Amino acid sequence: DPAVGSCIKSVGEVMAIGRTFEETIQKALRMVDESCAGFDAERFDGELKYRGGLDSVEEAVKCELQKPSPMRMWSIAKAYELGMSVEDVHQLTNIDRWFLAKLHHIHRIKQSLRSMDIFGLREQPELLREAKRCGFADRQIAPMLRPKDCDSALSPGLKALSDRFLGVQMYSGGRVKEEHVRYLRKKLGICPVVKQIDTLAAEFPAETNYLYITYSGEENDVQLPGAAPLDGPLSDVPIFEPSDVTRFTPKALSRQDSLDFSPVARRTSAADKGEANPPKGQRIVVLGCGCYRIGSSVEFDW
Repeated sequence: DPAVGSCIKSVGEVMAIGRTFEETIQKALRMVDESCAGFDAERFDGELKYRGGLDSVEEAVKCELQKPSPMRMWSIAKAYELGMSVEDVHQLTNIDRWFLAKLHHIHRIKQSLRSMDIFGLREQPELLREAKRCGFADRQIAPMLRPKDCDSALSPGLKALSDRFLGVQMYSGGRVKEEHVRYLRKKLGICPVVKQIDTLAAEFPAETNYLYITYSGEENDVQLPGAAPLDGPLSDVPIFEPSDVTRFTPKALSRQDSLDFSPVARRTSAADKGEANPPKGQRIVVLGCGCYRIGSSVEFDW
């Protein structure tokens, strides 16, 4: 029985940190399963296809909305796809309208993205910025954009050169990929910042690097050398019919390009002592990623 009740059937929780509800809920949904891109109706469509024997999708959605279940969140996304309003979903779920309105905001951003191709998105950087602020992943945005047939296809020689130096970052028509969205986002200067969680609730200065990445911010809470955005004017974006790719050369990484995650308090202390750069080889980065499964024991291991 998949219905949510008093019997434990899974870990029952995920962890997601953000600065907006939209961002946090989409991060949380992606932590449920690797195949989940976010607040999308595709997961509910797959569930209906697995169940089979359903005559009306709308009736199936309404039935799912009325009971707590693992598919309830994605049934809300499907309800919005079918044109149901926040009030309609509230009457069926009794979920507070504030949460439903935030989820509907995600739905409206999806509608805007689906109405354009990558060239149109290039002309509306604020839409891309709002999408990232609301937790949209690059791989989530890419399939929403309409494919575009470019007038001038790349010659085999130019394509080979672009593949060698730029990989799949160059968009020359067809299906938009995650790499195309990421490259455009960076050229538009839409990059995340690293924020630090105050683990001591302001009682004492926090020095623990409990960090998360968000697009709702203007500056990093920790020192990040080498994290500058890509150089060059927007007109040089190579995904838009470039005439010359020889100017783009791959940058060799060096030890100086490594991230410095020393906290602000320690950085200030080091500066007072005349230590511009802390000694190398004394930093590690612990990445928390992947889906939460029974047996993970994340709270205890961390």
